[in-house]
Amino acid sequence: MRAMQRVRRVGRWVRLLALCLALLSTPAFALDVAVVVSQRDGVHKAFADAFMRAAAGLGHRVFDIGSPAEGLDDVALARADLVVASGEAAAHLALSRHARPTLVTMIARSRFEVLRKAHPQATLSAWLLDQPVERQLRLLRAVVPERTRVGLLLGGNIGAEAALHAAAASVGLTLATRQVSSDKALIAGLEELLSASEVLLALPDPLLSSPTAARSILL
Repeated sequence: MRAMQRVRRVGRWVRLLALCLALLSTPAFALDVAVVVSQRDGVHKAFADAFMRAAAGLGHRVFDIGSPAEGLDDVALARADLVVASGEAAAHLALSRHARPTLVTMIARSRFEVLRKAHPQATLSAWLLDQPVERQLRLLRAVVPERTRVGLLLGGNIGAEAALHAAAASVGLTLATRQVSSDKALIAGLEELLSASEVLLALPDPLLSSPTAARSILL
């Protein structure tokens, strides 16, 4: 189910990016687009493959220039009009080599803010993973209306805690939160949270979305 949702989300991003590139698809505005991926599998591969097909079909020159594991084609990166980076690691690597205009996908808002602080002079934008919290809470309220105590683990989203509580209250939910700063603190925080809540809400977060953390949460 989760894999299907990720595939649909990738498809929506590709269509939106292709629409943006279509506005610049005349020969006079054909772009050199460099694609960098954080990993060679999973959603990063699915996004890169679909995006490269869509962009090339609009007349742009699209180049797969590498990944953190493989290294980058610095020549292609230096001449790119636009860099499309799939994931935070890909964006960090590309921006550390050449400060080209960069669009980041597959990234949560909290991690994008970290990226912007690390590269303050970069021309940087993103298509974010995050859905509005209010939308997720309304969905939760509709799916399990009898459950009003919601648990939420916080990693990189700590700064948004007050806003999260306010959003929950606006739809008639009570939010219990626990802050987790490392994998070691995950189980203890989760046990406390489960005893104080009826349903668990997951927000995009690099610490809590890792394979190890996700496995522990699901168990």
